[in-house]
Amino acid sequence: MPTILCAMPEGTYRRMMTPEREEVLRALGNVILCPRAHELSETEYGGFWERADGVPTGWGVRAPTPGILDLAANLRAARSGQCARERAQVPPVLPVEGLPVLPLVRSR
Repeated sequence: MPTILCAMPEGTYRRMMTPEREEVLRALGNVILCPRAHELSETEYGGFWERADGVPTGWGVRAPTPGILDLAANLRAARSGQCARERAQVPPVLPVEGLPVLPLVRSR
């Protein structure tokens, strides 16, 4: 089962992740939450990326540095917002067999 790193800040996660979306995400793989990525050293944060097969990123998510991306040997899918993409130069979607791209839907 793939490992999915979800590094959204806690408040963003609560706003964006409806119970239905969380169920879909957890059905896709083992979800690792990292809600305080901005408080971690690059080495600590890189350790999360090192274990990830997929990473939904975007608003408020700490962008990975090129060094962190070098550690992410298993990374096969990334869904990234424009700002994170520009900072980390991550393509918007790296397709992975069996991991669909979830549409962005804001919960209220």
